[in-house]
Amino acid sequence: KKLNKLEKYFEYLRRKKKVKWAQRPNPFYKIKLPKDNSKGIARQIWTMEDMQKLYLTKTKHYNLELKLLMLLGMIYGCRLEELCQIKKKHVRCIYIAKSKTDIYHKFGRRYLPIVQDLQPIIDRAIENIQSEDYIISVVKTSATKSRGDNLGQRFGNHRVKLGYPRPPKKTFNLDTEVTTKDFHSYRKTVSTNIKQYGLSPKQVSNICGWNNVPKSEEMAENVYNESMKSHPLSERLKTLEQHVASYTFELFGE
Repeated sequence: KKLNKLEKYFEYLRRKKKVKWAQRPNPFYKIKLPKDNSKGIARQIWTMEDMQKLYLTKTKHYNLELKLLMLLGMIYGCRLEELCQIKKKHVRCIYIAKSKTDIYHKFGRRYLPIVQDLQPIIDRAIENIQSEDYIISVVKTSATKSRGDNLGQRFGNHRVKLGYPRPPKKTFNLDTEVTTKDFHSYRKTVSTNIKQYGLSPKQVSNICGWNNVPKSEEMAENVYNESMKSHPLSERLKTLEQHVASYTFELFGE
């Protein structure tokens, strides 16, 4: 992807701008980068005890916005950035309007039915806000570039305060796999949990979002249409209600 952009930019310099040093064969044409064979960072699943501790223990970083973020994460397994973008207009049935996979295709966008016990909490969250307002309010500071950065830092600090180590920064040349638990671990936890109800990987992606991006948009569209037909909203709601019932602590209390 990056090489393709460089190739196009080089052609722009050569043809449109007539840059002298660019008047030669495109050095980026059909170049293949070596694969990154280094070890990455593997997310571990949160245990029930972990999630209870994070959700019910208050620290100086804990507030109502963080609580709602964790609640939605535990129910739907969405990425943090996907939860940060939810607006009031998206919550008759929660709509993920933009996904990380948009760079390849738009099929990561999805509808998530609101489980019964969550509805009063959503109603309170949207009671005094406008259609274009976010349901999780955030005050950005100079140290945070986006709403996701703000909430991500707050969750990270809350987690560290409760004794969970901060995950290391991923580098290109890690020679050993690093395991950690962070907000993205909710996604892995939910996807692992709902698989036990007999869902196919395609159906799991209808709830948690795409995991492995298909190689072409045509292939993605076929997979998307097939999974939508086989897993309508009523079936997703049934799965999510089962999933919520599996929690051994109170999710919906004050």
